[in-house]
Amino acid sequence: MQSVASNKFKDYISSLFQIKVIINSSENVKTLLQNFNLTPAEFLRPFALITENKKIKVKSINSKDKMIPDFSLNFYDLEEFQTPVKNKIDDTIKEVVMANAPEISFSKFVFLIKFTH
Repeated sequence: MQSVASNKFKDYISSLFQIKVIINSSENVKTLLQNFNLTPAEFLRPFALITENKKIKVKSINSKDKMIPDFSLNFYDLEEFQTPVKNKIDDTIKEVVMANAPEISFSKFVFLIKFTH
């Protein structure tokens, strides 16, 4: 059974590497969609899940077939999209690892080193 921290970490990593589609819309489109209280990205998000509980087949760079489960896209309005910052990514990963690292006492650690050498 996976921990909540493990799931949060997986969600964080997948959010960094998911396929992102940045929507750059004309003012006319934005105005039209504002009548429905939607942004262009919000309008497209229902179409983001390409396959649910299915796999799609794609050709890899070496021409082998690869199966991608639950393929989906993420739509962002150009104004709301922010490029991930490396330092923030590193800090978040360190924070998750440190918060969930098992407690090892120094004496046990030294014993393990002596035992393995």
